Amino acid sequence: MPLLAAQPVTVLPDQREVLEQLVRTHSTPQQLAMRARLILHAADAMGVRASARELGVWPKTVRYWRKRWRTADDKRSVVERLADAPRSGSPATFTPEQICAVVAMTCEKPSESERPISHWSQREIADEAMRRGLVPSISQRSVGRFLKKALREVVWVILDQFRMAVFCCCRCGHVGNALALSIMSTAMLYARGADL
Repeated sequence: MPLLAAQPVTVLPDQREVLEQLVRTHSTPQQLAMRARLILHAADAMGVRASARELGVWPKTVRYWRKRWRTADDKRSVVERLADAPRSGSPATFTPEQICAVVAMTCEKPSESERPISHWSQREIADEAMRRGLVPSISQRSVGRFLKKALREVVWVILDQFRMAVFCCCRCGHVGNALALSIMSTAMLYARGADL
């Protein structure tokens, strides 16, 4: 069976410079750096299979990105050519602003919203968010997902702060480790969903 010859990929000198910079820069996201390497390999006439083997990806991936490069509009920047294509599917139901507003609302006391309860429930949060007009409609399950994600992010911020506190206590010789470790373990229990 004859081998298929890969179609040539044209890379202009200024594009090559940007691609090489993307590969060299440590802050470049790994996917973007890998795609830049793929295009540089293609410009250097490296075969599809050799490029795939060197980068640890499937030959199909190499062919895909070479085709994307060839068919991209010349007016687009190198980074735009290597960016992910828009994903299919329905758009997000809630905007980030709406999610933040719902989560921020839960920081208020229910009594301030004239709710005869001592603690928010997911159902109460959903009802109050719709009453205030934050969202046209929302399920208690969606509220639960938002809160779980928000709590996870807050807990990791707390853990990072207290890891630094433990590190500082150890470096300075102060006896604050027990308190910091106690707070860290409490935060970890909250992250796991324990009701304290």
